Amino acid sequence: MAEAPAPPPDLRPFVGRSYTDLITEEQTARYSATQLNMSPEGRARFARAMSLSAPAWIAEGGGASAFIVVGCEAGACAQAAGILAIDTQTGDVYAAVRDSAGRSVLISNDRLQALVEATDPANRWDDPDAWADGAPT
Repeated sequence: MAEAPAPPPDLRPFVGRSYTDLITEEQTARYSATQLNMSPEGRARFARAMSLSAPAWIAEGGGASAFIVVGCEAGACAQAAGILAIDTQTGDVYAAVRDSAGRSVLISNDRLQALVEATDPANRWDDPDAWADGAPT
């Protein structure tokens, strides 16, 4: 008999904190670039794009709730940015980057992507000026 997937951790204590804070805790380390289901190239792109992050927030809409954190490459925000959205009920993930290779979805999740787009209508997650204080403005 297959094991049931582990329930997602409570992400509420990480609201207002950085991506680094999230991935350095044992219960949430599964969301680090090295643990996410990406190609080695995708992991490298994502880690670089999340090396500096805005404070995380929770977005809700359409019956979905997601913990969202956006980031950029430290010292080179204009060159690389990333986003990680985690479904607060299931732990499912959506991850994307924008860098010299273009804008790419590294982990696809239509529901989370729709929530990100609905709560950020200008789709500015990859613009560090838009999220200096957290959720894109």
